Amino acid sequence: MTNENIDLIRSKYFDWLALSVDERRNMGEPLTYTDFAVHHGVTRRTLNNWEREKEEERVIESGTDLEKVEFLKKIKPFALSGKNSRYADLYTTLKGWKITKTEETHKVEFTVNDRQVLYTDFIKELDREAKESGICPVCHQHQTLRVESCLDTKSEHDTD
Repeated sequence: MTNENIDLIRSKYFDWLALSVDERRNMGEPLTYTDFAVHHGVTRRTLNNWEREKEEERVIESGTDLEKVEFLKKIKPFALSGKNSRYADLYTTLKGWKITKTEETHKVEFTVNDRQVLYTDFIKELDREAKESGICPVCHQHQTLRVESCLDTKSEHDTD
């Protein structure tokens, strides 16, 4: 399935959500979420993801400051754990760490050493943020979410 097809199905899904059950029945549309997913070749989880993403986009684009702060709190453990690149991107954008430029850009050549320094500095900053948030730098789990102690001897959180 191409991205265009997915985008079309996503658009149809939000149009479908706006319909009442009677309108769906009269138009011959699927009546339930599961029926819609099966009919369009996606999963129910995909539909849930689309709804969550749409709400996140709304918060980011036009949410109140309080909504944005709450959203940052919610995604921070996922963003800093390194396990969710989408949340990492959103987190760095909302924190003002990500620089986007729409004007003319110029190609800048970096040496291997320059890249290593930038990468090391970035990782140190993420590790510092993670540590402040109670994320173990070794197992990347929040202290309060772990059931057992981290067994890696490098972890500063080997006991709870």
